[in-house]
Amino acid sequence: MIKKMVLMVFIGCFASFATAQRYPSNWLSVSLGAAVPYNDFSDKTLTDTILQGGFAQTGFAFNVAYTLQMVRSFGITAMFMGNVNNSDISAMEKEMQRYIKGSSEIGDFTNSGTIGRWNTGMLLIGPNINFGDRGVFIEIRGLLGVGMGSSPEYNYKITPAGGTLVEFKQQSDNAVAFAWNVGAGIKYRFSRFFARVNVDYSATNLEYKRVNIQFYNPNDEKKDYINRESKMNVQTDIMQVTGGIGYIF
Repeated sequence: MIKKMVLMVFIGCFASFATAQRYPSNWLSVSLGAAVPYNDFSDKTLTDTILQGGFAQTGFAFNVAYTLQMVRSFGITAMFMGNVNNSDISAMEKEMQRYIKGSSEIGDFTNSGTIGRWNTGMLLIGPNINFGDRGVFIEIRGLLGVGMGSSPEYNYKITPAGGTLVEFKQQSDNAVAFAWNVGAGIKYRFSRFFARVNVDYSATNLEYKRVNIQFYNPNDEKKDYINRESKMNVQTDIMQVTGGIGYIF
């Protein structure tokens, strides 16, 4: 009797293991959508320098995710997330007028110029938990990793009424820092493929250490009114809302 019970338990465990082994263990997907900036990254105010706000607008987001689904409800996910966010030049013009008029005797002026874009990315890994069955799954994940960023380049001109043109330039720089992500999504499986919708909140505190700033009168041969290398800390919080398709193998 005992031998039969042991044999039955063994057969049950083997059957469970075999079922787990047949479960598709590799999920690879590509998703596209929107990158919504938050905190310093989206801040549109100037205080003592141009470096205080990111002035980032909602931009383009993409991510590539690979999940090793070890059992039906638990797996490990590795994800690369990329974001491209333009700077809000209209908001910067308004803030520049407000700030300069309030902190100097420059008087009325006009301003114009070009502003580059923020490029950010994150390489992350961590656990995920799945709920659901019959082809529809809800996924919750928490990931840690590395955040990377490239700051925008500014080329700006200020022309006081009846005065001399003053030009502001800021060069781009790169930064790397620790990053984290909390995300959730819905996956719908059909055959060897699946569709997914994701919402991911990611954050990294990027310190751009070598941001070269020039602020001068271009008609002055010395061009040395301000010419310095500065640091810029930007708390880069982004919510990605994406949808995509994947393959199970």
